[in-house]
Amino acid sequence: MKKIILGLFLLTASLVTFSQARTQIEMTDKAKLNWGSVIKIDKKKRFQDVLAHDKTGSYILTTGKKGKSIDKLNNNMMLENSMTLPLVYQKKQMDLEALVYYNEKFIMLSSFNNRKLKKNYLFYQIINPSNLTLDGSIKNIGEIAYEKRRFQGDFGFDISADSSNMLLFFEMPYEKNTAEKYSFKVLDSKLDEIWSQEVELPYKEQFFTVKDSEVSSKGDVFVLGKEYNEDKNSKKMKDLPNYKYHILGYYNKGEKIVDYEVSLHDKFIKDVTFDINSSGDIICSGFYSESYGSGIKGAFFLSIDGISRKVKKESYKEFDEAFITEGWSDRAINKANKKKVKKDKAIEMYNYDLRDFILRKDGGVVLLAEQYFVRVVTTTTTDANGNTSTKTTYHYYYNDVIVININPDGDIEWTTKIEKYQHSVNDGGRLSSFALQVKDNRMYLVYNESAKQYFDKEERSEMKRKDKRSYLTLLVSIDNKGAYDKEILLNNSVDKVYTVPKLCEQISKNEMLIYSYSKKGQKFGTMKLQE
Repeated sequence: MKKIILGLFLLTASLVTFSQARTQIEMTDKAKLNWGSVIKIDKKKRFQDVLAHDKTGSYILTTGKKGKSIDKLNNNMMLENSMTLPLVYQKKQMDLEALVYYNEKFIMLSSFNNRKLKKNYLFYQIINPSNLTLDGSIKNIGEIAYEKRRFQGDFGFDISADSSNMLLFFEMPYEKNTAEKYSFKVLDSKLDEIWSQEVELPYKEQFFTVKDSEVSSKGDVFVLGKEYNEDKNSKKMKDLPNYKYHILGYYNKGEKIVDYEVSLHDKFIKDVTFDINSSGDIICSGFYSESYGSGIKGAFFLSIDGISRKVKKESYKEFDEAFITEGWSDRAINKANKKKVKKDKAIEMYNYDLRDFILRKDGGVVLLAEQYFVRVVTTTTTDANGNTSTKTTYHYYYNDVIVININPDGDIEWTTKIEKYQHSVNDGGRLSSFALQVKDNRMYLVYNESAKQYFDKEERSEMKRKDKRSYLTLLVSIDNKGAYDKEILLNNSVDKVYTVPKLCEQISKNEMLIYSYSKKGQKFGTMKLQE
């Protein structure tokens, strides 16, 4: 899930706009696509992620026969340079832990497990983006000593919102049914150590699960975790929540610990995230339900003052029933109403996964969540000779996106649901989900949809057959009142390329890197906003 700093969304309406009846495929004028040439696909080389962007071009991470590489694309989206990452130490293969663009340079974090010495080492190397060469030698930045192979430790990192501090955290070995141990190391922009501390969490591991960690611009460290009242592996159904969340704050170079409880009492927190804003305040938000099931009923909000360390605001708000049932069929609404009356069970929204968490500059937040689930179908057949065979099919569904705008007081200013239906089989949802672009007081979603889903039945009746069967990439523009409109960014069926939203990334205020592929190869391009 992405976390974004943003200054927008201060109004309070929720609107949806629709264009006039459309009988042909017309492209949007809100954005312009600029493509590079087709790059022949190397079946042994895969594009994994967008790493960074500067005035000279974009940097991407790829995996191939020779290992992992940084590839440089120029502003024409053509491959300009490439560097195979040096993941070898003392003739032994290392694991890539992270490749971070930090203060205009790449920091490669890699680990090497010396099983003979029973030590797991963490190294860093600096890579110069201008020519993709190493800047200095490999340096040991920490290690984890272990006794048992069952648990050999783990590494992680975070960067503060202003890029002034980097957190390295080491998950240390611990005995079963005891408290987990971590080692924190906070570095400045020059990678010099500010402070380090080994800590023991105040909860035993069988009752506590660490979810996330953050570092502030002041160098304070925060850990989000889930505490269970009983063994966390218990599968018993619950009438009331058997868990609560905590944010553990490590202040004064780890010398002072503050435990903030995140609990909605009789309500079930279903998804939660947090971040540290530019003022050092802790902002936490997510979704809750009235029951143990998979639905969501509303959103909650928590803010903690970065100076006084006191809770400034704590609230939760139910979604309007009209918002919850928007886009539902009459049959689904009737079924939910019957359950509400018969079982006294509140109507709730289907389960959504939190995808993006946007910090407003005024202290509020914007949540973006997507309905996602996998349906597994297993069939067994028997042939004439009595031989049986089993086939398992995975159906991937990525449906509606909801946007929740919450002000600094914890009140929901507006909610918006963007109807979307994406279904694919045995592909992990390769062409599904969406990419997000944020510009000033607007958000833009880019995702794929068939013409059958985009155009209504009456419109399709007047369209040519080839247009009816088109596969489209859409651009959804959401303003600061929650109003949105959908337009066509790309007709994949004409251009013979298929956009992969999961691998598209915002690279500047006005631009998004677009990745697509076809039978001929892969293409990189940029989407430049025109409004």
